Amino acid sequence: MKGYANCSDDMLVQAYMEGKDSAFDELLARNQQQLFDFILALTRDKDKADDLFQETFIRAIVKMKDGQYFNQGKFLYWLMRIARNLLIDDVRKQKKGQAVNISDDELLTVIDCGHPYKSREDMLVAEELSGHMRQLMDLLPDEQREVVLMRYYQGLQFKDIAEITNVSINTSLGRMRYAIRNMRRMAKRINLI
Repeated sequence: MKGYANCSDDMLVQAYMEGKDSAFDELLARNQQQLFDFILALTRDKDKADDLFQETFIRAIVKMKDGQYFNQGKFLYWLMRIARNLLIDDVRKQKKGQAVNISDDELLTVIDCGHPYKSREDMLVAEELSGHMRQLMDLLPDEQREVVLMRYYQGLQFKDIAEITNVSINTSLGRMRYAIRNMRRMAKRINLI
């Protein structure tokens, strides 16, 4: 939106709450891809991610209209927290644990960190490693897996992870430390390292 390109998310929320629907269109355009990628990484199911994405924005609209967004300065993280809570609620309703998974390509991106492969052999080794990484991540407790995904897949800072998950920064750091320790232990057990 031309008129809103230079506005902060908080300004857009305020404009939307004042009845300017085009402000919400700009909020959606700015945040939809990152939010969808976050949800897809958590669900690993495109249809489920689509549903949860829509439900997240509906919940956000209702909360904004009810005045429950308080110029926090981090609209995207607020959306991520809503999505995470909706997913937790859904899992509880279904009474079955759903593993948080990401695809091999996404894990290759995390492992590779942007370095191009030197050869086909390097790529094959990275693909095999990503398969092992996915298996190891699937064995982690949900809270640890979630922090690993947010830190390495989403590239979030620990203070932002803490905000999204509603825990202290030290708790986020601890979960990451335990996740790394657990993954190392499991990797040794299956002779990866």
